[in-house]
Amino acid sequence: MLAQSDELRAGARAAATEGARAFHDQKWSEAADLFTRAESLVHAPPHLLYLARSQVKLGQLVKAQESYNKIVREHLDALAPKPFHDAQADANRELKELEPRIPSVKATVQGDAKNLKVTMDDVVIPAALVGVQRPVDPGEHRFQASGDGAVSDVVTVNLKEGARESVVLTLKPGAAPPVASIEPQPVPSASKPASPPPSSATPLATANVAADTSGGSNGTRVLSFVALGVGAAGLGLATVFALGAKSKHDDADSLYNDKYHCEVPGNCDATRQNEITSLDSDANSKKTLANISLAVGIAGLAGAAVLFLTSSHSGGAEKSSARSTVGVWIGPGSAGVRGAF
Repeated sequence: MLAQSDELRAGARAAATEGARAFHDQKWSEAADLFTRAESLVHAPPHLLYLARSQVKLGQLVKAQESYNKIVREHLDALAPKPFHDAQADANRELKELEPRIPSVKATVQGDAKNLKVTMDDVVIPAALVGVQRPVDPGEHRFQASGDGAVSDVVTVNLKEGARESVVLTLKPGAAPPVASIEPQPVPSASKPASPPPSSATPLATANVAADTSGGSNGTRVLSFVALGVGAAGLGLATVFALGAKSKHDDADSLYNDKYHCEVPGNCDATRQNEITSLDSDANSKKTLANISLAVGIAGLAGAAVLFLTSSHSGGAEKSSARSTVGVWIGPGSAGVRGAF
């Protein structure tokens, strides 16, 4: 019910801390994966900086260049955290050191054929880049051209860092080999289970109030004020708990970014990480209480409105000797009011 930004920040901190540990342990693939996850949750230049550094260690120089560029091109105002400015300064310096190391290759085709395709490592090169000197990662790469009724031999090039190479692909009669598409395949997303209806929810909390309505509409109106009080109290508690949750998350942010500088591999040992995790855990507990209180408040106000309208419409009705009750129930992700009049 409340915004998920604090939970995302806590999750991003956890992923980045694990990524920093993996980077420190020279587990480059694991570090790149964890910093990618952290960045997908919350954007922060230090995430991209260590992603770029991991990509450099993996020999993925072109990807690293783009990661560095995202940091360098970002506008940071004076109020941005110091680690953000430090990451941008580091990225600017490291990008200048990286760019001369990136090799490039130009693939050209001799001969004509309809539906011409040029591939590198069995992946189609966009037609606009055929004949263009373009950056690629160092290492061994295989090139081939093909079209309707024509195909070239496979040409293999071993690119060293900083090298500039050209590849000439000569077409001759032959059948075109199967090639991979340059378009990324869609990733199926898991379907989200539907929330259970309120009637089947297991109550997490209930609040019942009752009033003698033998006085007819006056009794119902009294009950509406009681429900209104329950609603107001719930909203007040929700505000208190929500502010407490935000304060705990802000304290965790301050420790992570300003005091311990956990974005730097090796800075956050188990003791410091446990201190940050404890604050996040306290914040999540307060957020749960805020959600419950908010649901009680909303349900109480809804019940008050229903009872008030009922009292307004029953002014001329025959007095009843029944005792009216209203109950506020809270279930996982839902809440409501039930009553008997």
